[in-house]
Amino acid sequence: MCGENDERSRSRMSVRPDSTLSGAFFQSGGNSSSPIRSLTADQEARLRMIRDFTFLHRNVKDLGFRCLSNVLAILPPDDSVDWIELIRQRLPEVEAAPFQDKQILLWKQGSRSDQVGNNNVSN
Repeated sequence: MCGENDERSRSRMSVRPDSTLSGAFFQSGGNSSSPIRSLTADQEARLRMIRDFTFLHRNVKDLGFRCLSNVLAILPPDDSVDWIELIRQRLPEVEAAPFQDKQILLWKQGSRSDQVGNNNVSN
C-alpha cells in the first residue's frame, strides 16, 4: 500500500485559510526545541488533509497503514517544509512512525476526531 505513484498528475491550487485550525496548531505546542513558525494557508490545508486522511484510515487492522509519501503524492507539492516535523509539532493525534524505509501515518489511540481543527464542523 506504500508504493510510490510519481506519475500522478499534481495541480497547484490555493485554499482558503482556516483561522481556527492555525490557532489550534499554535496551542498544541510540541516537544521539539525548534520554534513554531507561521504556515501558509496551503501548508495548513495540507496538514488538515493529512490529519483527516489518517483519521479515516485509523483502523490499521482492517485497512492497513498508509505512508506519508502516498498522502503527500496526492496533494499539491511543497518541499519547503519538513512534513514529519510539522506533524510531530502540530498534529498531536497523528504519529509519523518509521517503517522499513518509509514513514507511516498512525492515529493515536484515544484521540478524538474533533480534537483539532474541526470546531466549525457541526454533527
